[in-house]
Amino acid sequence: MAFGIQDSIRNITFKNNIVYGSNTYAILVESQWATEGHDFDYNDWHYQSGKMANWNGTEYKTLQDYSVIMSQDIHSISKNPLFIDPMNGDFQLSSTSPCRHA
Repeated sequence: MAFGIQDSIRNITFKNNIVYGSNTYAILVESQWATEGHDFDYNDWHYQSGKMANWNGTEYKTLQDYSVIMSQDIHSISKNPLFIDPMNGDFQLSSTSPCRHA
């Protein structure tokens, strides 16, 4: 999991982030308050598992499916951010990154 919500956390704003390299879900939400007041948008969700989200037990395989049903991340993308050398800790964006100036 790259981003998770548990317990009674409400009203989260999560915008303008790059989420990279999740091998389970990009988003995992396990909370009875999971639909209250969250605002997720303008993110790049680069997940490698083939599964975008698990929101209180409902699985969404793609960003588009998740966005339409959950009304979140409407302007977000799911593309490789093209870091310069992530294997060696260089997470600067390359000149051709889809996240540049986004």
